[in-house]
This record gives sequence, C-alpha cells and structure tokens, in this order.
Amino acid sequence: RLYLDFGFEYGILRFLPEKEDSQRYEATASVGGAWRHLNLDLEYRFRHEDSDLRENTFHNNVAVLTLGWTF
Repeated sequence: RLYLDFGFEYGILRFLPEKEDSQRYEATASVGGAWRHLNLDLEYRFRHEDSDLRENTFHNNVAVLTLGWTF
C-alpha cells in the first residue's frame, strides 16, 4: 500500500490587544507506504507567517520521517 498526500492552508489572523494582523500560509506533502509489518512515512511542511509586526514574521521548514513496525 502506497500513498501520496498534499495540503495547503491559508489563514488571516488578528491578535488583540496588540492589534497585530497576520497572514499564515502552510503547505504539506507526504508520501508513505506499508509492506507486511513495516510502515514508512515521509512528510515535509513549509509555513510562512507574514505579520505587520516585523519581529513576528517568520517561516520554517519541517521534515518528519516515521518508521513503524506493527504486530
């Protein structure tokens, strides 16, 4: 069994009492599979937070490798 998955998320955020406006973008991609008792998944996630407060603007990249054994 193999799978491939993609996702995208967008959000408009307002934080009070700081009156901060922010936009969040997140994209994910994952691939995985199972063979007998072994499961393997690889996921990549990118997030960008664009704030009107410069110190709160950032982006990050996350990669996750999951290996599992079922019995």
